[in-house]
Amino acid sequence: MKRNWSAREKILAGVVFVLALAAAGYRILEQGYFVRLSSLDSEMERVYRDVRRDTAAVRDAQVFIEGYADRTNIFRQPDDGQDLLAYVQSGIEESARRAGITVADIKPQKAKKTGIAAYVPVGLVIEGPMNGIMEFVYHAQQGPYYFDVQEFFLERKSPNAPELRCRLVMGRILVEE
Repeated sequence: MKRNWSAREKILAGVVFVLALAAAGYRILEQGYFVRLSSLDSEMERVYRDVRRDTAAVRDAQVFIEGYADRTNIFRQPDDGQDLLAYVQSGIEESARRAGITVADIKPQKAKKTGIAAYVPVGLVIEGPMNGIMEFVYHAQQGPYYFDVQEFFLERKSPNAPELRCRLVMGRILVEE
């Protein structure tokens, strides 16, 4: 037995159907929205935590770098366009002047570049008393020069002379900016 619905029943059934559909849709959308919202909240918390950690690491790195800036500046190459060999030679001449000895010969050797650093060796002959030569080597190995002595040969200038002649090879590491 088939019963026809009246217009009022059809409208009421349509309204109930639309309300049920809207309620179900709202519930589905609401749950998905809150799930996404809570996952976004947890993701934002994780990112914020990572940013705080990374900021602290960068701050610590900056403090570390600032603490060693004076030491790293020692090995920087000159910025004024000065040739590396001339720069190293001026450091050797300054050390010799401070020690009161004479530089008889300077023979620059080829600079060895690796990546951002260059090792600049120089062969030289110096003449003077033993204490002057030792003072020269000491000052050359100290700041601000930090030369590395590779070879060191010491001999008398002449059999009866008190002065000595020293042949040595020394170099310095310089880092590019």
